[in-house]
Amino acid sequence: MKITEKTYDQLVGKIYDCAANPSLWPDALESFRQTLGAAYILVGLTDASMSPRNSDPTFNYWSTVWDKHWIDTLIPRMQYIPRIETLYESEIDTVWLQLDSIPESEFQTTSFYNEWVKPQGLYDTCNIVTMRREKMIGMFTAPIYADRPRYSPEEVALMARLAPHIRRSIAIGDMVDKGKFSVALYKRLLDNLNVAVILLGQGQRIIYANATAELLFEDATLVENSSGQLHATRRDSQIALTESLARAAIGDQAVGISGIGIPLFSQDGEQAAAYILPLGQSDVRNEIGQGHTAIFITKRSEQQPASIEILRTIFNLTQAEARTVFLLVQGQTPNDIATALHVSIHTIRTHLSNSFAKTRTTDQGSLVALVNRLLPPLVA
Repeated sequence: MKITEKTYDQLVGKIYDCAANPSLWPDALESFRQTLGAAYILVGLTDASMSPRNSDPTFNYWSTVWDKHWIDTLIPRMQYIPRIETLYESEIDTVWLQLDSIPESEFQTTSFYNEWVKPQGLYDTCNIVTMRREKMIGMFTAPIYADRPRYSPEEVALMARLAPHIRRSIAIGDMVDKGKFSVALYKRLLDNLNVAVILLGQGQRIIYANATAELLFEDATLVENSSGQLHATRRDSQIALTESLARAAIGDQAVGISGIGIPLFSQDGEQAAAYILPLGQSDVRNEIGQGHTAIFITKRSEQQPASIEILRTIFNLTQAEARTVFLLVQGQTPNDIATALHVSIHTIRTHLSNSFAKTRTTDQGSLVALVNRLLPPLVA
């Protein structure tokens, strides 16, 4: 099936509309389901921090039309999904296919297949980890019926391209709604949020800042309002912020991974994260202000991006490049990294060469020094 750029653009726009109004997720996912020919599609957020001790984690989700009984019984069965540990260990935004992790003949002998997959007439599934925090994991799931072929390379590539956009939309929805996808975001609600919201108009000038954002401006340790322009107080954060805002002004598709959890640091080590949402291309998103860009800034520790995400955001690295740089900064040699990641030393050298170019460094020492200068000590 040929997937056009027009189709891709429309799907991205629908995904970002869901950040402004999460009740639109079913409609957006239905468009995605029809494009892929999936049985159903689900985006969810599993949150162990909100659950009583010794109970199943809280699971908030949106999905296309499907029997709620089967979705509700999925979480208790997650531990029985074959090779589920490889999904949990996979990199964010990486497509994980069930039948790539286990031979089909073996999969069909498992209790999960016979008690959950087969009764629904399903076959293979695509899962993508969209968010990973200390006690929270976001997931995209798209099973297919048994009477259709497995996902094609083109369909897999589409899901991989859309994954960062889904991650941004879910992250913003999590911030403005305390972990649940249920309240639409409108301007009249913004002053009551404990996350800072800033709207930028023409020329990226500040046209609105909610009460929490105004407090950030008064403090001026992370960001400031400088003659109507938003500025990060640290130069490295400002560079990432400027590049992300320029991309957002172009439109939904241009932002890519840029602007998902931009780290903001104060001189005394305080940390926050900024998420950028393009506006202006959608009537839905214009409901929260007639600006071109919305910026959400949170200090909550559970909403801070992981180190790998920070590296990707600041330097526009691929997942593999960020992983390589992360391990290098931790003191591993290229040979150690190749062994740890089960790839060739040639592959690691290619990742390093690409990372040098993107970070404007020339060797391993200067790359490590740059990362250590810009970021707090990286932890796994």
